[in-house]
Amino acid sequence: VVECCEDHLWTVTTNWGKVTTLPTKQLLKEIELSRDRVGTKFFTPRTAVNFHSRDLTLHPYLVGLLIGGGSLSGTGSIELSLAEDQEDIISTIPLPEGIEIYSTYNDVKHYHRVKLRGITPDGKTMHRLVEEVGLLGTKSATKFIPPQYLYASFEDRCELLRGLTDTDGHINKRGRLEYSTISLRLAEDVVELLRGLGKTA
Repeated sequence: VVECCEDHLWTVTTNWGKVTTLPTKQLLKEIELSRDRVGTKFFTPRTAVNFHSRDLTLHPYLVGLLIGGGSLSGTGSIELSLAEDQEDIISTIPLPEGIEIYSTYNDVKHYHRVKLRGITPDGKTMHRLVEEVGLLGTKSATKFIPPQYLYASFEDRCELLRGLTDTDGHINKRGRLEYSTISLRLAEDVVELLRGLGKTA
């Protein structure tokens, strides 16, 4: 939805590939005239949305990992479950100062259990940091992208998407990103994240 005056100029592409620039008034008239014509549509170019940089509690890549593969219920330790072939992720996790990784491999279930423990210089545990982000107490069906991350800078949103993709996403045979979740809110948030980055979702 866009609010604009009737003289606002739109550069659009028709479904025949023709690029043209039209004011709102004329574009609306063309759309009305084309309602009875099969296959006549207008497309605006996809662009990324730029939001201001924010002071984020945790690195956005770590937040993406926690949303995708984290145990955040609050009843146990804050930890990540990573598949057998995701071991390389462990060494790249950006941690707050004072927080350390304790990783074990489960031979029966074939996954890496990565616990995040410690205390930051200002006395915060991982439980407290996750609570400040707004994710403490969430489970698979209730996870979401906190607004401060969904509307962060372009670079931070790319890092968030990388974390989400490295846990619950993959690139299919056609080169398209597929992301899986049972949380309806998270699914909608991922769609909004992608569209904000200029992607079709």
